[in-house]
Amino acid sequence: MQTCIAQQCLVINTFPETKMGSLARLSAPKAVSWKAAPAWFKISHLRQCLIYDSTKPNARLIGVEYMISPRLFETLPSEERKLWHTHEFEVKSGMLIMPAPAGVPKPAWEAAETSEMREVILLYGKTYHFWQADRGDPLPLGAPQLMASFTSEDKVKLVQPKGLDGLLAGRDEAFGVDYKVKAEKRKDIEPPNLSPDADTMV
Repeated sequence: MQTCIAQQCLVINTFPETKMGSLARLSAPKAVSWKAAPAWFKISHLRQCLIYDSTKPNARLIGVEYMISPRLFETLPSEERKLWHTHEFEVKSGMLIMPAPAGVPKPAWEAAETSEMREVILLYGKTYHFWQADRGDPLPLGAPQLMASFTSEDKVKLVQPKGLDGLLAGRDEAFGVDYKVKAEKRKDIEPPNLSPDADTMV
């Protein structure tokens, strides 16, 4: 089982007045509420991702992400596609990482990580958070929140004026990585031909 870390996500608050509502209404959100929340993903070979609030043994399960191929994405109705996000910016910017296991040589792990990112960049994700642990909720409260991914530096600056430098400083220090180095290693990853139907929430 691999572990990936996307240091921040964007929260799409579909029902800002009551924080409750039918999932059928997610295709027409009333408002967008921006905030940053750390998200750690334990990913199975089926690309069903469990999202935790930390990498510690007592980490809380706060959400889930489904990742699908472009072929499956194209089979979805147009309204459904609007609920999915891309991973190009997360990958190319160095935001998405796979922390190296202890004892694994860094060059070998960097090569494996870059290879994995060549696959992830092609995928579409749909994410829900159930537990707003970052605001101190003791339990999962209210309705699940549909999530979206950062798609540009400008979107990052909506929650962190210093952009990726400010957003990823703590993550990079904690895991001994540098997102700029990651981005440089991934510059040759071919950008995917993304559907215009995705990322419409942001």
